[in-house]
Amino acid sequence: MAANLRQVAQDQRGRNGKAQSLIAATLADYLLPVRASIAYAPALVIPGLASLALYPLLTRAMSPDQLGTYALLSGLLAASPIVCSYWLEAAIVRYAFEAGAGLGPPALRRGTILAIGGAALLTFFAALLTTGDVGVAAISASMSAVIVQFSVRVAQLRARGDFTRYGALLSLRSVAGLPLAVFGGLSAGPAGALVGQHISQLALSPFVRTKAEARPAGRTISLGDAFKYGLPVSLMNAGAIILSVGDRYIIRMSQPLAEVAVYVTAYMVLDQAFRLIPAAASAGIAPSVFNAWSRGQRNQAIAEIFRTLGLVIAGELLLLMVAVLFTEKWTALLGPDYVGARLLVVPLGLGLLMHAANQPISLVYLAQEQGRTLATNFGIASLANILINLAVVPIFGIIGAAWTTTATYGLLLLLNSARLPLRAVTGS
Repeated sequence: MAANLRQVAQDQRGRNGKAQSLIAATLADYLLPVRASIAYAPALVIPGLASLALYPLLTRAMSPDQLGTYALLSGLLAASPIVCSYWLEAAIVRYAFEAGAGLGPPALRRGTILAIGGAALLTFFAALLTTGDVGVAAISASMSAVIVQFSVRVAQLRARGDFTRYGALLSLRSVAGLPLAVFGGLSAGPAGALVGQHISQLALSPFVRTKAEARPAGRTISLGDAFKYGLPVSLMNAGAIILSVGDRYIIRMSQPLAEVAVYVTAYMVLDQAFRLIPAAASAGIAPSVFNAWSRGQRNQAIAEIFRTLGLVIAGELLLLMVAVLFTEKWTALLGPDYVGARLLVVPLGLGLLMHAANQPISLVYLAQEQGRTLATNFGIASLANILINLAVVPIFGIIGAAWTTTATYGLLLLLNSARLPLRAVTGS
């Protein structure tokens, strides 16, 4: 009898232990995305807020002509790392979803050297053509190398799921870069602002050390495999960067630097404001999407991405209404030289609204390994942007460039929607 009672008690304790383990596992699955989202949010929202404040502050630190030059140089620093290094960053993050897979240390070193060298050379010659100043071109090239080195290391943190350090480092970079850019602009003009904005990445680099030196536990990815996967993603982002910065160079072909400054300031303020809502949405879903994807639940991850689209559009519509209603108030903060920005709010706002809708749709394409289709869509839209701007800007100036932005972002949304893999979204 006593033995039976002991057996019953042991069975009960076993059942209780299993139940507690199940509850703990379920709670962990529920809380993991919440904790990760809190850690991931700074990586998206804080840099956006810092960028939102950057151009309004620089309008007080530099003349319109100087700010126009800075805008042209910063566009190069946005474009060259994407062209030369984003393929590597995309591959690092992509193969992290495959348990234990990754690039071996030699391949990662060679890829990083190629990316840094390519970005520095491209930036140097582009900056030399833009400004005709060898010193400014050399400074721009060195900052491009700093950006690539930092970005590749940060991508490894993201791939490992180290969202806390990832978010903290990107936030520190943006927060430190803001006052340094203003100080650099006040003391040394466009080149000083450029150095101030990006030099903090050198100080933060020691904190971006990863365990990448160890050989991957699973499949070792060759540099060729990484390039094969990353190239379409890099081309897609090259198309995106042409849509966002290409028009400033076409404006400069027929308009003074001051007009470039007015256009880019209006664009960047609105662009960063419109990015905040998709960034907040991504902070909410990205960790849980990564979690679902790593478990092989691809359709669940895609459906969660797509469900955010309606919320993003609703938030962006509200933001557009606020931006239009209070146009005179917020553009007055830019100073008297930027009154012309008021005429750009409606066309740029409409274009950036459509661009915000493109972001969740783009994630669906990437999740379905359809990066080539997405790159084609961006390529068509960016080519249309260049051709229309070349025809319109000499006649209508920056107003024509703003409406061209709206038209080409609308074209991109149409292309992405028409070729969207609906089966992935519906799960059917």
